[in-house]
Amino acid sequence: MAVFVGVLHAELYIPGARTLKERRRAVSSVTDRVRHRFDCAAALVGESDSPQQQALAVTVVGNDGRLLESVLDQIRHYLQRDAEVLVHGVDVDVSRWHGTSGWWSQQENDDG
Repeated sequence: MAVFVGVLHAELYIPGARTLKERRRAVSSVTDRVRHRFDCAAALVGESDSPQQQALAVTVVGNDGRLLESVLDQIRHYLQRDAEVLVHGVDVDVSRWHGTSGWWSQQENDDG
């Protein structure tokens, strides 16, 4: 059985945040909603001293690479429609995992 891992990396801008505490509140709210709506893992990544910038990584795992691409695309659209944050860049990658050897390879157009 094939195992695929999908990752979405988004650079978020929080226009209403004036402090790091306000940024944490806004980003935590968005992250919690994404986790619950899409059954995925999400984490804040990178460090920023700016109260208005934060990077977010979202991951999904499954046996259908195309389905993962679709889910990550839905997450991207969800983030872009969110009122608390602006998305300033999104990278999406779905890769096939090749067992315990630890080798990863970029998914091609077929799932086999």
